Amino acid sequence: MEVVKSSVRLNARFSQSWINAGSYRRCHENHYVYRRLPGVSISGLRRSQGRGWAGIRCHGVDEVNNTEILICTNRTCRKDGSLQTVQYFRDLAPPGVKIDTTGCIGKCGNGPNLVMLPSELIISHCNTASHVARLLALQCGAPDPETNLKALNLKYQGNSAFEGGNPQRAEELYTEAIGLRPSGGLHLLYANRSAARVALGNFQGSLEDAQSAAKEAPDWAGAVMRQAEALTKLGDIQGAAATYRKAATMDSSLVKKVQRRLKELERQCIESNVLEAS
Repeated sequence: MEVVKSSVRLNARFSQSWINAGSYRRCHENHYVYRRLPGVSISGLRRSQGRGWAGIRCHGVDEVNNTEILICTNRTCRKDGSLQTVQYFRDLAPPGVKIDTTGCIGKCGNGPNLVMLPSELIISHCNTASHVARLLALQCGAPDPETNLKALNLKYQGNSAFEGGNPQRAEELYTEAIGLRPSGGLHLLYANRSAARVALGNFQGSLEDAQSAAKEAPDWAGAVMRQAEALTKLGDIQGAAATYRKAATMDSSLVKKVQRRLKELERQCIESNVLEAS
């Protein structure tokens, strides 16, 4: 579903300023607009809007950057496909939106269920990439969901090509997806193309893509890891080591992986010195 420009202007300071005049209701005290989301049920924790109606808050930029989406991965929601929903959100969300999992949030049997913070909306039946893209457009400032879905499809094709041993085709598909300039997941596309370019021996291009990924998502340690990998291939051992350490400080879950990479770099330095000495 696309937000269509119309003659109804809500408020210039909100990111979702234009709403289709044919399908909205205005709640003046909290700036919520309710529109139909086919197949998706949304309700507020403080106010139930009924199945199928989305409580659309017109977020400002700071609010979007503080948005957190928690997807239930308890047994019932897992059976409804919540793990795939988690992946869709991670692939399509803008960098400023935090995606995580949580335990049961109620409404069992209506999943996959999720809650959006700080707007405190509970969303049910969000189980397709299309649902996720539309929800992110309405709630998290990721406009043009159709373009985002096209880029996602190209990304998945690129992943399949890469995993199938065809990095050249993967690079082409990632490049096509990047050219669409999706509002969510662009940093992941750059990171994936960086990996494909390493496989093709284009180490400088890989580094540039990793730097672009870091520019799109400054707080994402994955982009920094890609930079370190490219620097390693370029022979900049000291730069790679420093960059790996930076990634570990950004994401503590990478500490063990970084330690292994640093040991590999140390071994490369020893081998290099031995070769030079001989």
